[in-house]
Amino acid sequence: MKEMKIISLVALLGCLCVFSGCASSGAIGTLPEIKNVNSAGEVYVIRESSIVGAAISYVVTVDESDIFEIGSGQYTKFKLNQGRHTIGVKCFGSWTPTIKEESIQVAVKANGSSFLVIAPNARCAGIRQIDSSTGQAEVKSSKYVPFVGVNE
Repeated sequence: MKEMKIISLVALLGCLCVFSGCASSGAIGTLPEIKNVNSAGEVYVIRESSIVGAAISYVVTVDESDIFEIGSGQYTKFKLNQGRHTIGVKCFGSWTPTIKEESIQVAVKANGSSFLVIAPNARCAGIRQIDSSTGQAEVKSSKYVPFVGVNE
């Protein structure tokens, strides 16, 4: 009986390590240079909190460049030049062990804010744009991870 308790405790600790230690977050690349700070817009990228995929980080891309790793329940923000940008998410796994990517076109407005949400899906992860009021509510319930050292 005592051995079963020890085995259960070890299994529980192992699961906790997997779910808390494997996912990393933060800048992994650089953003496009801001040409005019006064006409740049702010982009918020929010990853929904979910047990699905919680142990892995998703990679955020901007204009086909990997820029940031984001964990479950986190968000980041950064500035981009006004205009159209391709913003995406990459992750490894799902039904086949390959890297999957989904992206959308976002029209960044001068001095405006764009809110994007990343969530797990059948392929691996998806990204969609949401309205400002929904985005602000999502930000309040997420953990901020700054985009350190890059046009922040």
